[in-house]
Amino acid sequence: MSEKYKRIFTFNKPLIFILVFAVAGTALLLLVKADSSQFPIESEDFNRSGPITFNSDSRASGENYAQFNEPSDLSLPDPIDPGDRDFGRIVRQTAPNGGVIVLPDGDYTVSDVSNFNPSNYVVVVSENPYGARVVRTANVVGQTDQYFSNSSKLIFVGIEFKDIVTRLGGNTDIYFWQTRHSYPVTAHPVPNETFCGGGVGPNGLELGNNNRLSLYGSVIDGIGHDGIKLNGDDNVLLRGIKITKIDHQNLQQGRGNSRCGWDGDDNYHDDGIQIYPGGVNNLTLEDSYVGRQMVIQVDNGGSSNNGLVFRNNMFYQEPPNGDCLAIDARVKPGAQSGATMDMTLSGNEAWCKDSQWIFYVAGSRAGAFTINGEAVTSSQREANKYITKRSGTPNTNNTPSETWRNNNPYDNWPCYLDSEINGFNQSVTACN
Repeated sequence: MSEKYKRIFTFNKPLIFILVFAVAGTALLLLVKADSSQFPIESEDFNRSGPITFNSDSRASGENYAQFNEPSDLSLPDPIDPGDRDFGRIVRQTAPNGGVIVLPDGDYTVSDVSNFNPSNYVVVVSENPYGARVVRTANVVGQTDQYFSNSSKLIFVGIEFKDIVTRLGGNTDIYFWQTRHSYPVTAHPVPNETFCGGGVGPNGLELGNNNRLSLYGSVIDGIGHDGIKLNGDDNVLLRGIKITKIDHQNLQQGRGNSRCGWDGDDNYHDDGIQIYPGGVNNLTLEDSYVGRQMVIQVDNGGSSNNGLVFRNNMFYQEPPNGDCLAIDARVKPGAQSGATMDMTLSGNEAWCKDSQWIFYVAGSRAGAFTINGEAVTSSQREANKYITKRSGTPNTNNTPSETWRNNNPYDNWPCYLDSEINGFNQSVTACN
């Protein structure tokens, strides 16, 4: 455990000195030492020593929240005995009513977390950044994803999800703090397969129908298909993230895909972020780096994408692509009748080697798509004016993502999330 953790989270009940003045000016000092037994751990399965207790309190939202005792410091519990290292079981059973779970470094196997809705937040913390790794159970399609469904109040800190898809469907209040996600083509059980969807491709994160989901400073690094896929999600925040090394390599390169009903020579494209077929509302991407194009569309019966905000991001088509496309955004003819999309962009830049498209909007329905309040016409092909173009090759180790993480150190997660998440209030008096 880092020295900063020890400094911030070591809990020592203060000695309360009551000075009682007696008659004739004689002073009596009464020392009262608090009994640690008054700070129980609610869950018997929460196998820790420490003074953390979780109390209910009403806020404007009416939600309960996990509260650490006053007056000053916090104490992270010791790492658990991981037993069989079943990641889903650990999440579900170790602190069923809420609490902090510290995972010792090492590998943990994927296991579904479904219909898990604790009354207080469950925080799963890696003992060291990326030290706790969630890995596949077998090199078989269908056993290479960690699935969270219809669950709520989960926070993951510093966990690495290695060579798997992190899938989230129908959840509420799920947060990732400086996690890492990877799934390169070379790690897939059938690296030469052509994928027709169904969640079997080597993606980083697949989201669907979630509400209030955030990634803070997470790294999506080494992906064989899409970095992040979204469909039907609301209130998504991607802040300080880095998406890099998105490359399908030779997967379906140079051949068509008639089995999937597609035409062309190379239809298996990879995206940094993909929204398809739609229904994503109130998404913010800020202070981030995306090393592959974003495809943001309403199509194939999809509903509106509205409230999309892109602020202070760097876009770059990393090799081997090397072109200049940052965003491909359209409301296509296949969208639901009346479907719309609106975006707000500010402070973004795209690095290019030539004058190719930066922001492609051709083929969008007339009057259905607005950017910064301006309607995209049916004949319009590009919207480059909304993104600043930079010439040359950027330093991908000096992006808005690095700046954000430098300004928000890993160990600062309790203080940061205390200010961000309604219902997570920890009464953290040590936070500045």
